[in-house]
Amino acid sequence: MTIRDATPDDLQLDPVRRSKFSFQDMAGIVTGQDNDESLVGTEALLDAGFLVAPFWETPGDTEGVCYASYVAEHPGFELSVREGVFSRLKDASRQLPRNWQIVLKAGFRPYEVQIAVLDAFIHASHMRHPDWSDARHLMQARTFVADPRIVCPPHVTGGAVDIDVKDKRTGEYIDMGCPPNTDSEISYLHSDLVTPEQHQNRMMLLRAMLAAGFAPNPHEWWHYQYGETYWAAFYGHQTTLYDLIKV
Repeated sequence: MTIRDATPDDLQLDPVRRSKFSFQDMAGIVTGQDNDESLVGTEALLDAGFLVAPFWETPGDTEGVCYASYVAEHPGFELSVREGVFSRLKDASRQLPRNWQIVLKAGFRPYEVQIAVLDAFIHASHMRHPDWSDARHLMQARTFVADPRIVCPPHVTGGAVDIDVKDKRTGEYIDMGCPPNTDSEISYLHSDLVTPEQHQNRMMLLRAMLAAGFAPNPHEWWHYQYGETYWAAFYGHQTTLYDLIKV
């Protein structure tokens, strides 16, 4: 499945149709600004009714492993998001079926962790495809992880979230076709490898997040962003609300 780069003409499409394309190239010409919003921490997220299950608490998760040393060196580190993201997550939650509960897997990501995650995905690509060139491994990793050497990574601004969804009645995860952080084509938002029911579940989440003002990631059904460069490109803005957070 190929995801086409968006053009300015695609901004005339409705957001659901727009979500099939990549706005990464257009994000590269957005001017970075920051409105100095604070981060909202785990306690407030829990109080608002969200579940918080960060990747670093998920056994065997590639991204989670990359957080391990940082969390050990920064015991106060917790899952957090910008105030505007927090507000819009609450808006999105109200758009979802009453039995659906958002599970937050990642929010703000320190710069050094971003580099570690990219390197981990490159290594995983080498393990799966030893015949590929180094350039192809890097290209594969950049499909799923923003390279801070060439773009402004959404998570490092505090403006991106990785989410899953649980059914409050059963405690089971809603079937989206694959878990977050799956680095293959089944993770694509509009993947043709999922069942009609799984696609419908993804679209229900997509519409709720769009209604709340988020921009989707066509390569990852679980990833949404607000206020940073990709969001600005997706909605046709010239500047961002958030820029890199340095810690």
